[in-house]
Amino acid sequence: MDVELVSQRREWVGGVRAEGDKWVTRFRQLAVRKDPEERARRTRMKRLRNKRNPLKALAKGPDEDVEVEGVWGWTKHLFTRVRRNLPCPGWRGYVEEGGDGDRVSSKKKVRIVRANSRKENKKGRFPGNAVHTTRYGPITFVPKNLFEQFKRLANVWFLIVAVIQLIPGLSPLNPASSFVPLIFVLAVTAIKEAYEDIKRRVTDKKINWMKTEVLTPQGFKKTKWHKLRVGDIVQIANDKPIPADLFILTTAHPEGIAYFETANLDGETNLKVRQALEETASLKSVNLLQNWKASLSYEQPNAELYSFEGVLHLEGHDDIPVNLEQTVWRGSTLRNTEWITGMVLYTGMQTKVMKNSRTPPSKRSTIELEMNRALITIFLFALCLDIIGGILSGVWSTVTGYDKWYLQLADIEPSAAVLGLEAFAAWLILLNVIIPISLYVYLEVVKLVMVYWINNDVAMYDKETNTKANANTSNLAEDLGRIEYIFSDKTGTLTCNKMDFMCCSVNGRSYGDTQQHIMYPEDDVVITVKGKEKDSDDEEMTASLNAHSNKENVHLLNTLDVPEDTGEVDIPTEPPVYSDNNLLSAIEDSDEKVGDFFRLLALCNTVLIEVPEEDDDDDTLYGSRSGRQDSAPKRLIYQAASPDEAALVEAARKMGFVLVKRDSHSLTIEVLGQQEQWELLNVLEFNSDRKRMSVVVRDPRDGTTKLLCKGADSVIFERLAAGQDELQHTTVKHLEAFGMEGLRTLCLAMKVIPEDMYKEWQAKYYTASIQINGREAAMDAVAEEIETDMILLGATAIEDKLQDGVPEAIATLLKAGIKMWVLTGDKMETAINIGYSCSLLSNTMNQIVLSSEDTDDLAQKPIRDPLVAKDELERYFRAYFPNTATSRHTSADKRAKNQWESPLGEPLLKVDEPVDGAEKKPEGVDAYQKSSGLYNIAQPPPLELTKKFALIIDGKALAQYIPASGFNDLSVRFLELAMRCKSVICCRVSPLQKALVVKLVKKGLKATTLSIGDGANDVPMIQQAHIGIGISGKEGRQAVMASDYSIAQFRFLVPLLLVHGYWSYRRMANVLLYSFYKNIVFALTNFWFGIFSGFSAQSLFDSWAVSVYNIFFTGLPILVASAFDRPTSKEQILEYPQLYESGIKGIHFSQMKLWSWQAMGIFQSVVVTFFGIAAYANSNVAQSGNVMGIWSMGQAIFTSVVLVVNVKIAMITSTWTIFNFMALLLSVIGWFVFLIVYSFIPDSVLLTSNALYYDTFNFMSTAVFWLTPALATIAATVPDFAYKYYTRMYRPRDYHIVQEIRQIERNRSHRVKMEKQLNKVRGKLKKIPIVKRTNRGYAFSQAEGGGDLLYTLNLAPVPVKPTHM
Repeated sequence: MDVELVSQRREWVGGVRAEGDKWVTRFRQLAVRKDPEERARRTRMKRLRNKRNPLKALAKGPDEDVEVEGVWGWTKHLFTRVRRNLPCPGWRGYVEEGGDGDRVSSKKKVRIVRANSRKENKKGRFPGNAVHTTRYGPITFVPKNLFEQFKRLANVWFLIVAVIQLIPGLSPLNPASSFVPLIFVLAVTAIKEAYEDIKRRVTDKKINWMKTEVLTPQGFKKTKWHKLRVGDIVQIANDKPIPADLFILTTAHPEGIAYFETANLDGETNLKVRQALEETASLKSVNLLQNWKASLSYEQPNAELYSFEGVLHLEGHDDIPVNLEQTVWRGSTLRNTEWITGMVLYTGMQTKVMKNSRTPPSKRSTIELEMNRALITIFLFALCLDIIGGILSGVWSTVTGYDKWYLQLADIEPSAAVLGLEAFAAWLILLNVIIPISLYVYLEVVKLVMVYWINNDVAMYDKETNTKANANTSNLAEDLGRIEYIFSDKTGTLTCNKMDFMCCSVNGRSYGDTQQHIMYPEDDVVITVKGKEKDSDDEEMTASLNAHSNKENVHLLNTLDVPEDTGEVDIPTEPPVYSDNNLLSAIEDSDEKVGDFFRLLALCNTVLIEVPEEDDDDDTLYGSRSGRQDSAPKRLIYQAASPDEAALVEAARKMGFVLVKRDSHSLTIEVLGQQEQWELLNVLEFNSDRKRMSVVVRDPRDGTTKLLCKGADSVIFERLAAGQDELQHTTVKHLEAFGMEGLRTLCLAMKVIPEDMYKEWQAKYYTASIQINGREAAMDAVAEEIETDMILLGATAIEDKLQDGVPEAIATLLKAGIKMWVLTGDKMETAINIGYSCSLLSNTMNQIVLSSEDTDDLAQKPIRDPLVAKDELERYFRAYFPNTATSRHTSADKRAKNQWESPLGEPLLKVDEPVDGAEKKPEGVDAYQKSSGLYNIAQPPPLELTKKFALIIDGKALAQYIPASGFNDLSVRFLELAMRCKSVICCRVSPLQKALVVKLVKKGLKATTLSIGDGANDVPMIQQAHIGIGISGKEGRQAVMASDYSIAQFRFLVPLLLVHGYWSYRRMANVLLYSFYKNIVFALTNFWFGIFSGFSAQSLFDSWAVSVYNIFFTGLPILVASAFDRPTSKEQILEYPQLYESGIKGIHFSQMKLWSWQAMGIFQSVVVTFFGIAAYANSNVAQSGNVMGIWSMGQAIFTSVVLVVNVKIAMITSTWTIFNFMALLLSVIGWFVFLIVYSFIPDSVLLTSNALYYDTFNFMSTAVFWLTPALATIAATVPDFAYKYYTRMYRPRDYHIVQEIRQIERNRSHRVKMEKQLNKVRGKLKKIPIVKRTNRGYAFSQAEGGGDLLYTLNLAPVPVKPTHM
């Protein structure tokens, strides 16, 4: 690109000094080049200018950073520091440090705030502290809500039709037929939205009007939250919420320590510890705070919760770095601290909690997407009918002529084209009911009912944690019944996340055993494990490394006067600690390596220690064990950030290395009863890149400076000093053995640092710690320099047991046809062992291992580059799948002929043949579309083949197949291999890789996916999957908050999917199918009547009846059925999990299924229409003498439609309750009640003509009105009954068979019960004595006096004296 030199500009390279009321600085001349971006550059420059600020920013040129071009005329009260190389307070410019001085650039924004100076900070134009979470305003509610609702296709369609109906003389119906249902749907949705928004507004006002103490010239004064401003100094009392993001100045604690609860912010259940800087901790009086002059430069508002970079500028003092430990965010609550004082950093919508309150990714169920496609096809079908009707109307008019008086053609030019267009518009209006606008209301109601059942299912209630299942969304319940792939985390999801220290390797010797040497402690120990979020791509050592994985507890952990009430429930536990006699002997003999090993466990951690006050003076706290005098308290409360951390510290305690006290500068441990106070010099923080944590301490025994480090074996081994090959090899063997037992491993190392080296390194570390920009990266780089040439001490092994019911749950899910992938950060050996425990792996499986590490298999190469990755992939294809070893972009016909073969070459099953009568799945993957590099691949192989293979891959190898930059051909090939495996286990994967794996399957196979996890590192894959499940376990609640559904245990996934998912899918399918069906039956009756009306679009029905057809006469039964219908019982589904496969195959809702229902609806519309026309063809006459006309016939046909569609809902109902009967009766009876009431309403009330006014009784008094619907209903539903009988008898589905089994069992149990009752009766009869009689009785007898009664009633002749002849 050609450029032209047009001017010169200056770069700020020198410091700034004050001369009177002006600033003076030095600039360097730089060339400014002109290029095509010049106009955009100047536009951006104008936007950056501030009238109050003389700084003029230039936008980025072709090869230059944004720079500031002058700082003059600044008044003296804005900035009094002459040493600073930064702009004045309030300026939101850019600062980059490095080089010859501080240079202003575009790389990162910096905010500069003056403490307790509203006048100066006002120039920064910072926002107020009010928060607003409402979506609408009083004025914007109507337009915004209507805009959102008209994003729905059906609403737009009905609006267009309603507008057309307003054209005079065009519509065959009253405009109310379209406006009434449209307004009803819009109103219901708008009321729901308004109600939710009003609740949000009330909550916002309640929060914004809360009060807090703000420093004023008169002292601290109560002020409403929304009046706070950046730079204000506030004071917060104990148990009060934090009103804004604060920089902590001082606390009631002598050393500036404070405790905060952040569960509302990040979901973590542990208390966070914060500590004020030493330079500000003494500001405890109002006078000191009012006279305190300082400014703080720090980063602009962002959503990062776990990092903060700033620099505090004090007069006469070097710049002081400010980090996360001195901050607390809005949404937190002060606990166990009398008060704190802080300076406001961010306010209102710029606080961390509001920055993180983003709307989660919008997810729509797959069945809803299919519904939208169905709407489009039905819309096109209706449009075709409209066109046909318009054409036939024009043809009819041409054939019969235009002189018919009743056509009223005097006002228009009679022509086929004009009449055809007019008829097309009329048919468009008349057939608009073919699209059920009430469908959206139905769906909302049904989904709410589904959520209610899920939230209140006692089968998913965890009594131990008092946690029930919770649905965070109502949009995805039906997708729970269509899950094909489950992606699961391991730690805390499949396992309990309850750690037991089992084994260790020290100096090349293994101690302990997973099955033996287990000893339970005799003394009382309390370990409080707080729910810490995992923030690592390596779960196995994340929590062990770092109780501060989110960097909270660095340099500020202190146990002086630790508050007794931590705000958490302390759970007494007795973790097993192995008792190996060899190890105990080594400790007793003061083995140096063993001592260093357990000292490292006691020192290299971030646990908080609490000694209960009631135990402080209890002499029984001290005792001996194993012959040793243990002067440490027996009852300690270790507030650990993770179960791993607690297990390691407790293991050291049980071995006699007890951490008893810590503060910001020292760690106190007791070793075999002897106290040692170690000086804490530095804590090198853990992050997902480092995969380790270290502490630099000074040994009190000899005064040497030591580095203690623990981390993953992969990062520790590459930082060891030379000459340890044999020790490393032995330790690796031990690690592999531990991994085979399913244990979580960690390596420990140390280093002695010369004093001069430490001083030099400490200077670099301090320089990095005060950087405002890039501080974390700079500190990591400095840490790399010191964490070298370490001495390997050994390794630890911790057991994390499986949750109850996990193997059984996985086995049930596999039987249901769901494929299970495990994505974990653990070592491969550990993951494989868990795979066997979970029944994901078996000894009969062929394991396909893709690893980046060297293995014992000489034929297998470590996968470290794409070429090797491709070769290894093809090697397995040639070995196990020879017919697909070189396939690429094969045609569908060729794929249909391919045969899956075993490694021996024997064909197993043709691809184009269905398995066990199952429906064939569509060929091709269409993965990530053509633009993403994924292409169609072969159809998934049959289960007979996939059950023989398992794929195991580690993270580095996975990166070659699924790069973060995007999918490629190698990704497609990897997916082909994974599809042929029953189980897939991915080890050592990062959170990003988890999300990429889910995305590959989701986009590549078009399969419905589910991700389940319990920690923060699982959030990416939870949000990537169609459905995300969060486990509310010990890893905090970030996964729960980001999920669509939350459960307490993995085993609850079985009832959630197989019971609620199966039911929800069936119910939603029935709602959609029935909604489309009932409307096509209703709409097409008018179309068939067009044969007799010249296709003039004459309606058979009254406009108001059309308007309320979906709401009153057909809506209630389907809603009740969708709420209570259970095609199979819960017990049946769990006994036969194969029933779930119907959802995976999409049997109950598909385009074919939809149109089969529509075909039946079309047939039934023909039957009811022609039955009605035939019945009224002879112009029946009512008793009043009135002739039955079109409206009488129309109501008979309407009655037939109501009966037919209600019979249909009865046919598809499996579970009958009193509510189902009531709904059907109300719908049918409601129609007749409507006819009677409607006939009394005059035209003046309806604002339109009432064709049924006083006419209902005329046609209801005739027999033909009652016989026609009855006969038409029978004739229309007989084929439906016949088809239902045929499918059940000759082509039954799985659920038909299960239902019959259930019925047979019921009949058998009933017969058994009846037989038992009969036997009881027979037994009783046998016990009754039989008395034999000798006399006999008469066949009948008559009471005396009966003849007299007859005589009295003159019913018999009175006896008279006979006459003599």
